[in-house]
Amino acid sequence: MGEREDLRAESRLCMERAKTASDPRLKRELATRAFRLARAAEALGEEAEVKSPWYLSHGDARGDSIMQVFETKEAAIDAACALVGKGVYVFEVGPIQEGHGGARLNGAEIRRIFDERARNRMTSASTGS
Repeated sequence: MGEREDLRAESRLCMERAKTASDPRLKRELATRAFRLARAAEALGEEAEVKSPWYLSHGDARGDSIMQVFETKEAAIDAACALVGKGVYVFEVGPIQEGHGGARLNGAEIRRIFDERARNRMTSASTGS
């Protein structure tokens, strides 16, 4: 295996560990490492620009903060909207590496996206499309 493939494999491994780690600091460290390894692999080849993994921070029933890590912005926003639909308070969603892949979204912005999606679903259902 070449150096680029090794870097990509290690990046994927770090990302998978970040998704399952329970410690928020470790999640961030692993996701940051995954991003840096993917950027190093990108520099060695003709790959598309690497985007930062995204995190979702929300509260649980006890009021503790929970952090989840996702590979894409879309996946993080989808998960945040699903939590809002269940009545969970979402603190924010954002890229692990600030400036790579977009800006953070606070709880109010996530709620606005959730409301827009709900309106679009209701409009689609009422028009039969």
